[in-house]
Amino acid sequence: MKRLALLLLAGCAAPPQAAPPELRDIRALTSAGTHAEAYWSADGKKIVLMGERAGDPADQIYELEVASGTLTRISPGKGKST
Repeated sequence: MKRLALLLLAGCAAPPQAAPPELRDIRALTSAGTHAEAYWSADGKKIVLMGERAGDPADQIYELEVASGTLTRISPGKGKST
C-alpha cells in the first residue's frame, strides 16, 4: 500500500518549468579570487569589476574582455580601490 501511495504522489509532481529567457545562458566569467560589483561597457564587450585575487593587498579594479576572458588589473595595485 505504501508503494502505491508513493507512485501516486510521484505522478502528481509538477513538471519542471523552463528557465526564463534571461536565465538560459548563464556561465561563469571569472574564477579564482573574490569578485564583486561588475559593470558592462556600453558596447557590451568588457566588464569592469572589483575583485581581490592572489597577491592583491586588497580589492582592486579589473577589466574583463568577455570574448577572450582576459582579465587585466587597471587599478595601481596599492591599497584598496573601490
